[in-house]
Parts: sequence; structure tokens; C-alpha cells
Amino acid sequence: MRLKDKVILITGGTRGIGEAMARLFAEEGALVTFTGRHAGLGIEVVERIAGTGGRAEYVELDVLRLPDLQRVVRDTAARHGRLDVMVNNAGSVLPRTILETEVHDFEQLFDTNVRSVFFGTKWAAEIMIGQRSGSIINTASTAGVRGLRQRAAYCGTKGAVIQLSKAAALDLAPHNVRVNCVSPGAIDTELLRRARFGGQPDQDRLVAGVGRDLPLGRIGTPGDIASAALYLASDESAWVTGTNIIVDGGGTV
Repeated sequence: MRLKDKVILITGGTRGIGEAMARLFAEEGALVTFTGRHAGLGIEVVERIAGTGGRAEYVELDVLRLPDLQRVVRDTAARHGRLDVMVNNAGSVLPRTILETEVHDFEQLFDTNVRSVFFGTKWAAEIMIGQRSGSIINTASTAGVRGLRQRAAYCGTKGAVIQLSKAAALDLAPHNVRVNCVSPGAIDTELLRRARFGGQPDQDRLVAGVGRDLPLGRIGTPGDIASAALYLASDESAWVTGTNIIVDGGGTV
């Protein structure tokens, strides 16, 4: 098992990419704590993981509440004696042009996608420095390296995640704490369907059409991203820090 007995905390783990990470990491032997805002979904994920013999626990958390985020990071480490991997995955999207984006829209998006990642990285690092080891994985996006219509604020948040991760990697490298990003392209999640095709009928056909336009000819799955994150969480990536792994079926080539 590639993550045997590693203690892992994932924010935004009740659905989509975060859920796929939680399930895969548990399959690989990790003790996974994951967070989300909806307890019912969290309990369902715990039960699915337990049904396959994995170990997982759910903690209700809204990452906009920074004191709660700090508490969850510290409590997870205290409960298990260490924190090996922190995945800052919780995020949101705003499908609006720059002209349509209001101040409160901008502030909430940056608080969710950037502020929580920054402080999740900081508070995990404080624990990992004492251990002299740790891997921090931040979920960014190909929107952080390219411009997209109706995504001005969102592109800004994901570009910020990539750059803050690179800078944090330099700060933390002397302590043997690694910081990397995974940047998904078009992934078939509820978030993508709502942002691109909200209210439209026959969404399966529309999503498949997005995939056909990519060089590899299909839409991505949450499992595609989880597999990349697994590499960064494992000891196989022990000499990898400050990088951004793009997983997008060739969409940004």
C-alpha cells in the first residue's frame, strides 16, 4: 500500500474530486479525515469507505470560518499523533464575466479558494515542521494558467493558489515539507455541470461533447485527479516540491 498508516486531512471531501481522493487514499492504507459542509454526505462517504475496509472520519467544516479550519487541522494531528498529508481541496466556481462580478462575489470566492488554502497550508506546515516531514497538496485548476471566458475572478483565484504554493514550497523546503498543486482540466463533477450547463437538459450529452474536443477524446473523472494527488501524497514524490501537475487530457497543450 502506497500510503500505509499515513494520516491525511482533506478539505472538501464529500463529493467530486475530494471524495475520490478520500476513497483512493483510504484504499492505499491511509487514515483519512475529510471535511465538508453537509453532514449527510460526509456520513455516506465514511460508510462507503468503511465498506471497502478503509479507515475514514468526517468532520463538518466550512473553510470560510478560519478558526474552525485551524481547529480541525490541529485536532486531526493531536488525535492521531501526526499529520502526514494536507490536501486543500475545498473550492468554488463563479461563472460570471468581470462586468457581472460584484464585490461580494469576488470576496467570497477569494476567501474560499485562496484564503482557506493559504491558511490551511500555514497551519499544516506548523505541525509538519515539528515532524521534519509532510506533503501539502493544493487543488488549483488549468484556469490558473489560462484565461477563460466568464471566469475572471475564478481564474484569478486559481492562479493565486499556484503561485502561493510555489512560494510556500521554497519557505518550507528546509524543513522537509513539500508543497505542490494539482490542476484539473474539465472534470465531470456536479460543480462542472452546474457551472457550464446549469438548468440545461441532456447534460450527459453536453459533458461528453466537452470531452470529445480534448486531445485524449474524453472528459476527465475525479479519479484521474485523485491518482495524481496519490503520487504527491506518497513517498514516491519525495523529491518533488513547488510543482503544478496539470491533469487535463491535453487541453492546455
